Amino acid sequence: MHLTKKLINLCLLSLILSIHQTSLAKPQLKKTHTIAQHRKRKNTKAQTKKSIRYLLPIGCALGLLGIVSIYHQKPENNQAPIHQHIAQTPKPSPQTPCGLANLVNTCFINAILQCLAHVPQIREYVRSGRYKEELLENPGEFIDKRIAPAFFHLLEKMYSPKETSITPTKFINIVQGNPKFANGKYKKGEQNDASDFLINLLNQLHEALRDLGHHELKKIIEEKYQECTEEPQTIFDEKYTFMSQMRAGIAEETTTSKVCNHEIKGIYQSDVFAIKLPHKDSITLKEALVDYYMKEDTNSPDCFFCDQCKLHAAECTKITKVNVGPSLCIIIFKRSTKSDSHSKNKSLVQFPMVLNQGEIAPDKTYDLIGVVNHIGATTENGHYTACVKSVDNHWYTISDSQVEKTDPDTLATRDTMILFYKARP
Repeated sequence: MHLTKKLINLCLLSLILSIHQTSLAKPQLKKTHTIAQHRKRKNTKAQTKKSIRYLLPIGCALGLLGIVSIYHQKPENNQAPIHQHIAQTPKPSPQTPCGLANLVNTCFINAILQCLAHVPQIREYVRSGRYKEELLENPGEFIDKRIAPAFFHLLEKMYSPKETSITPTKFINIVQGNPKFANGKYKKGEQNDASDFLINLLNQLHEALRDLGHHELKKIIEEKYQECTEEPQTIFDEKYTFMSQMRAGIAEETTTSKVCNHEIKGIYQSDVFAIKLPHKDSITLKEALVDYYMKEDTNSPDCFFCDQCKLHAAECTKITKVNVGPSLCIIIFKRSTKSDSHSKNKSLVQFPMVLNQGEIAPDKTYDLIGVVNHIGATTENGHYTACVKSVDNHWYTISDSQVEKTDPDTLATRDTMILFYKARP
């Protein structure tokens, strides 16, 4: 530190001497002067130029050396190095997530947008421009044809950002209060449930895209159940788009009457797993999935009707299993309690980075790519954030416009609401 002060003082001294020499070089001479005076004046000018030529570079070099010394000087009294206190503005990069500004309680929308933007299939779909060819001009009277284009255009901006954070004004303005989007339930300035918004958005995108014409699920179902003595009941959307191609798997539900023991098999698309969390301090995702698939006893007047016995059964048993896993697996934790729909279940769910084959579906292994968190004591208030795995293979926590790297080992919290898993090829 003392050496630095000496260097700075020497720099200032050099500059002062240079300026002083310059002032000496300009004497106020009379118009009439002798030849000797003229020569003396000429020599003085030459000497001054020579002094400036040498002193100024030396002074500047010493000053620069002093600045560098300050920048790299060792901290005193356990303080951080000085250069760490200099504010550095991060530069936007397509390799790191782009933040989204909060437009008054729109954090639930921002968190969902971030997770969807970091689904590799969606990223490829948008970057390739394929969505432009598959958007319907007239998607139907109950679908707002502006929503899907606004969504895809917003993702394009997020993938090639000019700033570290952008404002999704156009998309937000279209979905808020829109009677063709969830009956206008997402009012301006109001907090809403992120999982509910996710389902509505995915359905809206599905309806806005062209039918690809080759229903892969139909083909799989026909092949899998062609030897069944009794044709299963099938419940799935006849329309097959990019969204259903990415989201849809095949689940089988077997319902057994407790009166006659006859069974009915139902086949339906499985893309979202909504799991009711038990009231435990801590539970693993594997345990939660076992509860999800376990035998369920139902008591209802319309529980079961047997075509053979022509009898209604008020009691029946249901067993669900996934036969074909979706490419994108979405797991939603229902944290509201029975006693109070707004009260929040704060169970800690321990989830892995990898779901091995058989844990979700027998045919696929999954990697975690996104997490939505809800921070708050109740489900109707609080703040939503997202944690995503970016294309640079680092994990980031995103709170609206704020983006920072995070340790994947710290992702599991009592605030986890939604998990996004991508199937391996």
